[in-house]
Amino acid sequence: MEEFDTTRFNIYWFLWLLTPAVIMFFAAYIKQWKVTIIAVIISLLLTYALSNMAVIEKWDLRLESAVTENLLEEATTDGANKVFTLYIIAFLETVFFTWFWYWIGRKILKKYNQ
Repeated sequence: MEEFDTTRFNIYWFLWLLTPAVIMFFAAYIKQWKVTIIAVIISLLLTYALSNMAVIEKWDLRLESAVTENLLEEATTDGANKVFTLYIIAFLETVFFTWFWYWIGRKILKKYNQ
């Protein structure tokens, strides 16, 4: 496994965590429903895409690092876990993080704007 591959995975993962926070804090700061709706849509799309890229990269790295036949078998037989993560867990995390960061942004701004 090369250094660049693990760095690329980490970049997707960190972007997946930061994207909804940045977008939803911006939406909470603007306080307009049109901006909030657009921000929610953008946050959902980008966060879901970045989550999927991080998961796919993780599984590709797992497959590439399998050097023995036993490790290769382990890396290829758990496809259901990858599909479950991509389509169910990633979607739920995306919705939760988008809502959570908007809620936190509203709480923080309400506290400082009093």
